[in-house]
Amino acid sequence: MAPTGEYSRDRIVNLGSNAWSISPYLALTWRFADRWEISSRTNFTWTSRSLAPPYATGLHDWQAGQQLAINLSTSYEIAANWRLGVGGYVLQQLTDSKTNGQRVVEARQGVGALGPGVSWSSGSTTLIINAYKEFGAVNRPEGYQGVLRFLTVF
Repeated sequence: MAPTGEYSRDRIVNLGSNAWSISPYLALTWRFADRWEISSRTNFTWTSRSLAPPYATGLHDWQAGQQLAINLSTSYEIAANWRLGVGGYVLQQLTDSKTNGQRVVEARQGVGALGPGVSWSSGSTTLIINAYKEFGAVNRPEGYQGVLRFLTVF
């Protein structure tokens, strides 16, 4: 992601982050049996250093640590266009974040989650709904997450 969106050092909350993010991912689906599938998505994120964090932070620069996220799900076709399954994810920060050029030690975050999901597909349109219960959170909140994805081809 490019550092777009409105950004001002005078505001503590901004739409933009004033930093570049590169986030390649690999998505795979394997239909291993009639009506069954396993899907995965592995995502790595690197964020550049920002030389202009909000003034209120008192920082001269900051850089988020690199992170890896892995999503895995399996589902069964219960009827035409409908799938029911279970999925989960693991997020792990791999490197320390930095502020003012110094590592922020013992602040790496991580979490796992597991929960049910349902999807509906028709032609070039898919709707996916997932609910997750997080566990094992480190240096971040832990709770319930919901995901609603609408995909269509134009």
